[in-house]
Amino acid sequence: MFTTAHPEKADVVLLDINLPDISGIDLCKEIHQRYPDLKIVALTSYGEYAMVRRTLENGAMGYVIKKRYARRDSPGHQNSNGRRAFSE
Repeated sequence: MFTTAHPEKADVVLLDINLPDISGIDLCKEIHQRYPDLKIVALTSYGEYAMVRRTLENGAMGYVIKKRYARRDSPGHQNSNGRRAFSE
């Protein structure tokens, strides 16, 4: 499903996990498998840890919550070995 003219030229993909035709979580895994050096940042309006965790497990390096104000106790404030960047 993921196609681009020159994926080798991209450094980062901003991926919304709520897509109309495919799960962004599943697409994240597909992108990561096909282009392991490509950095994926997930965009989400969900603060649910289960969805965030699945996205990170599928290859995202971080995520940004699209809400105007993120909660201080959201999982986005937890660090994973210093490798991932999270929204505030």
